[in-house]
Amino acid sequence: MLDATVNERGDAGERLALFGQFSLVVDDDELTQFSYDKVKALLVFLLLHQQPVNRASLAELLWPDQGLSSGRTNLRHALHCLRQSLGEVAEQVLVVSRQTIAFCRPDSWHFDLHELQQLLEGEQDVATLEELLEYYRGDLVEELQLPACTEFQRWLVKLRNEWRQRVIRFAESVLEAQDDIPDSVLQALVNRFSGYGPFHERLVRQLAEQGQFAAAHEQHNAYLQLLALSGQQPEPSFLQLARFWSDGSVEHKGYPLQGAFARAMASGNAPLSEDEIEQRQLSVMAIRLCVQGDFSARDETRACLVLQIELMRWLEQQCHHLGGFWLPGATGGLGLACFGTHGPAHQLAELVALYEHCRKALPDEVARHWESEFEPPGIELAAGLNSGRVIYLPERQLVDPLGQVSQGAVDLMSAAEGSELVISLEASQHMPPALDLQPRLSSRLMASDGRVRLRALVLGYNEGGRDALPPSLIGREAALRVLRDALARAGIGLRQSVLVRGASGMGKSALMVGFRQLELSRDADICWLPTTRLSVLQPYGVARTLLQWRLGQSLDAAALETLITQHGLSLSVDQQALLEEALGVRETAEAARLVKSGEAAELVVALLCHVIERAASERVQIVMIDDLQWLDEPSFRVLAGLQARLPINCAFLLVASHHGREALPARLHWDQQVMLGHLDAMQSSRLLSQLARRYRLHLSPRLRGQIIERCDGVPLYMQEICRRLEMDRREGRSVQFDELPKGLLGLLAGRIDQLDSDREVAHVAAVLGRRFRLDFLAECSTFEMPQLNRALEQMRRLEIIEPVEGESGCREYQFTHQLLQEAAYLSCPRDVRVRIHRQVVTLIEERFPMWIGRHPGDFATHLRRSGHYARGARYFELAAREALKLSANRTALKMADFGLASLRHVEGQVEREISLLTVRGQAAFALEGHASPTAHESFVRARELLVQSEGCNAEDAEDLEQAFLVKWGLWVGCSQRHAHADAFSLAASLATIAGRLEDPRYQRLADYARANCEYWAGRIRQAYEHLDEIVPLEQPMIIEWLPFSEHPQVAAACFQGWAMCLRGDYQRAEQQVEAAIRLAERIGHPGSLAMALLFAASLYRQLGHIHLAAQRAERAVALTETPDLHLWQLSAQGILGWRRALSGDRDGLAVLELALEELTESTGRDRLHRPSMWYADACLALNEPGRAEDYLDQCMLIARERNTLFLPELAIQLARVRQSLGRPREELQLLLEQALECARLHENRHQLLSVMEAWLNLVDPHDVSMREQFRSVLGSVSHGDAPVLIRWRSLLDRQPAQPGDNVKQAVLGSG
Repeated sequence: MLDATVNERGDAGERLALFGQFSLVVDDDELTQFSYDKVKALLVFLLLHQQPVNRASLAELLWPDQGLSSGRTNLRHALHCLRQSLGEVAEQVLVVSRQTIAFCRPDSWHFDLHELQQLLEGEQDVATLEELLEYYRGDLVEELQLPACTEFQRWLVKLRNEWRQRVIRFAESVLEAQDDIPDSVLQALVNRFSGYGPFHERLVRQLAEQGQFAAAHEQHNAYLQLLALSGQQPEPSFLQLARFWSDGSVEHKGYPLQGAFARAMASGNAPLSEDEIEQRQLSVMAIRLCVQGDFSARDETRACLVLQIELMRWLEQQCHHLGGFWLPGATGGLGLACFGTHGPAHQLAELVALYEHCRKALPDEVARHWESEFEPPGIELAAGLNSGRVIYLPERQLVDPLGQVSQGAVDLMSAAEGSELVISLEASQHMPPALDLQPRLSSRLMASDGRVRLRALVLGYNEGGRDALPPSLIGREAALRVLRDALARAGIGLRQSVLVRGASGMGKSALMVGFRQLELSRDADICWLPTTRLSVLQPYGVARTLLQWRLGQSLDAAALETLITQHGLSLSVDQQALLEEALGVRETAEAARLVKSGEAAELVVALLCHVIERAASERVQIVMIDDLQWLDEPSFRVLAGLQARLPINCAFLLVASHHGREALPARLHWDQQVMLGHLDAMQSSRLLSQLARRYRLHLSPRLRGQIIERCDGVPLYMQEICRRLEMDRREGRSVQFDELPKGLLGLLAGRIDQLDSDREVAHVAAVLGRRFRLDFLAECSTFEMPQLNRALEQMRRLEIIEPVEGESGCREYQFTHQLLQEAAYLSCPRDVRVRIHRQVVTLIEERFPMWIGRHPGDFATHLRRSGHYARGARYFELAAREALKLSANRTALKMADFGLASLRHVEGQVEREISLLTVRGQAAFALEGHASPTAHESFVRARELLVQSEGCNAEDAEDLEQAFLVKWGLWVGCSQRHAHADAFSLAASLATIAGRLEDPRYQRLADYARANCEYWAGRIRQAYEHLDEIVPLEQPMIIEWLPFSEHPQVAAACFQGWAMCLRGDYQRAEQQVEAAIRLAERIGHPGSLAMALLFAASLYRQLGHIHLAAQRAERAVALTETPDLHLWQLSAQGILGWRRALSGDRDGLAVLELALEELTESTGRDRLHRPSMWYADACLALNEPGRAEDYLDQCMLIARERNTLFLPELAIQLARVRQSLGRPREELQLLLEQALECARLHENRHQLLSVMEAWLNLVDPHDVSMREQFRSVLGSVSHGDAPVLIRWRSLLDRQPAQPGDNVKQAVLGSG
């Protein structure tokens, strides 16, 4: 056709075409391809610049990542290739000088761009439009893409868009002026501009008005398919075109799936080429609508057929409204609802919402379309849901021709039993997390055809009723109290409204479901209204559901008439008709008018007010609406009317949830609003423990920490990750936490996808990091500042980012959640990510060098991801050490892991690896406790590397300082795991290394290590003497890069205070622990200060200063609220629970037990190895001796094996417990004799006095010899006003008491 057109205008000769595919015809030789794309780009740029272009500009334009010299060399080579491609004509058209290059096109050449320009300036009629479309075969050089050449690509895209818009405007002018447009012209417009809706709409309408309903329907579906697979939503006006074949009596003549396939692949069509084949993510729900009627009578059979046709049309409309497309099945009653918009999680969410909506609305639709006087037939709605990558042939409008996903969906549908939705396991991995959906999914092994067996998930009917597993309400106790308080007020006759707000994933639905389940058995009626995006399609949906709930049946004309009569409403005929239309009882001809009708809303509100008031006079009425934002506009007016019209003394409670991102269409009044925020570290840990039990997961301390950090207090994310880990465990896969679960990633990516054209800004921002500067973003993106600001505002509105206070007045933003940043980062192409990371490194080093010192970890990330691994490892280590100084232990561990990962790509970095391993171990000690397997693994690996590099034992290594650091880390772990033999051996090794070093600090550290081992082994005298030699409060002990979770000088001072206490030097002991607190404050290390405070609390417990112990614990709680100090937080919370238990509060014991349980799970350490005397005290104070005995018995078994420090006090506590249980005195005597022997052996005067007190109170108050020994030992300890000393002196002064007296006073007998 082009050739004919050209011949009409003159001799064909040389022809140059840029629209569509590039083509140059010279002497009957056609040139379409060049050596490489940049040669074609050079020619196009020269062609469209009708003047010489500077060589340097061309080099920078086409080779932006290379220097000017390399760019010029590449340009010379490209020019050489261009000359070869053009052949003899090159000398005629290329004008080359030392500075410039130009392309001089001969006037005799026919150039489609000039022809197009003339046509656009000519007459605006159909003939001109047809000719114009012959020239405009597609976008300007549409095959040419150079994403790495940012400026060239921007110039080309801008030029393409300008020409595209000119042609569209010309076509629109012709269509507006002409009523009679040939179908072929409209089809050509649709083919040229496949994504432009108005042309599709005109073609579909014209075909339908001509009576070509099948062709119109097919075109309609084709455009919906195109939109879905390109991530766009259809316009409402386009969806309304379906009325041409959905309304009236026109028989549905949609093409079956195999018919579409046969036509697309018919022999008359062009052969299939490789270029046509594309891949798309597709989710398909195969739907079977089974009408169960009596088909013996013709009239009933006809009614059933009509009903099935209408219901299938209705299902198709619902699919279209959600942005999907519909493929009719091979027989009646079968159809495929397909979704390709955004990621699989978004698709599956829409399909599940579609099924749920259709299943609930099906009875109403049956009643609306049933045309017989017989009872309507039963209807089964079975569906199978599958998801995956499929083949897509856009030129032939054919999706999934091989049945990769659709055949699986049909198999699943066939396996459904009755009205069920069966979901493939593959699809279930992409399922977006939903707290109220998971309890309804059950696994089933299914046989679809007697042979093929499928493991799938079945969506049941249970909607969170009384039998459902309740969602977790951990961390939402305050919000639940607000709802219960509101219910209590409603119960005494005060109308209440409560709005639950919060970002996605914060647990709004979980709170609503949990509250509903808790109150189901109460004296209240609950109407539960979960909504979906399809809810907006049903006007007055709230009113219809409320009335059906009150009636207990579907709402029809008779039921409505009964309601009106019962409540004494006086309505005219017109008013009753309007009310019936609003409530869906009667068909309406003008749905839009009904939606806007104020009178209809008034009638609905009046009826509901009467119904609710009468019901509320008997029982409290609760209406719960989940996801308020999806309600239709009339329903909002109804709710506002109810709030205005219901009397204040009505027992009515309205509870609704809303994400809060957008304003509601109607102003509603709320008595209270509940804002759900992120869970704190303690709540996250409790929730994770509950989820681990629910999903039967064993989580290591490291994995627990990773999950808590990554989820950042969002309950939904935590549940989804645990669900994925459980699936991996159940199916035998290794647990990999590096990858986000597909459902969660899809959920997050769905938020990013909503940005559409601004997605690239989110990608660049995500590459910059969780927190980013606007000036960095502007430098690294291709957007102008106005467009950048618009994109950032859209991201802020969608709660993807939030502004934060920047440095030096710079505008800064951060992603609202770490996982959102990860999702945006992963959705950015890898080559683009690497390029941006390199840009950032260059930008920072050249223009912002001071930034590196403030953000070494961020800079290291850019280095690693741009391929500079060795430099990245160095900065990761620097960042980790800076984090450790601030007790930012999670950050330190993460930085060390990244540094070690970087070193896997380089060789000869053993010293750096050892250093990073010691940092990793130190951070792990602080996060997981000194028994941390992560820390142990790190230091063992560091020792292996040290031995390999030196070729000798660590003690003989040349780098003695590094050998000492590695040994120190190993010793810290052993000393706390009660591996006494290993700990003593390592302490001796430290002493050997320290003896060869001149710095006295090494010797003090070695002495402290030995003293620490003596202390935990119960050798109090030796520990006391060694600590006394060190003088930790006065002598420096810290060495740069020494691995510690608590400062060794503070730790030594604390242990010295405890040794003084156990030796009976009570006044100095109190002074010492308070001095240790002041030392930790001066050092400014939060972890060390927390340790000093809790050591002081434990010492005050021994001395009987209950109020001082509680005060130090309260201060520790306030200090340790960050996740990095979670272990200290748990210990401090446990002490506060102990204090409450001593005052008779049973909740205190629950708090203490919970803290101990969390400590055990967080550290992975057996709680029996280091007994909690706090727990034994609390049990005794609350008269729970049985629980105390069970715990102490188990602890005693371990203590006897290891002969540890705890043995005397355990024996004393156990004797008290057994005395309260009425055990024989001989049993108590045996325990106390063991304690006496151990305390005397290790010269533990404090425990010796405690044992003697217990003997005189519990065994023999008349034992004169024991009383004299007690007096002698008490005289050898320092005097003071500690409560324990006063009690001991009082015991000597008073007359002997009978055993069993004053048991409660003896609870704190050991301190």
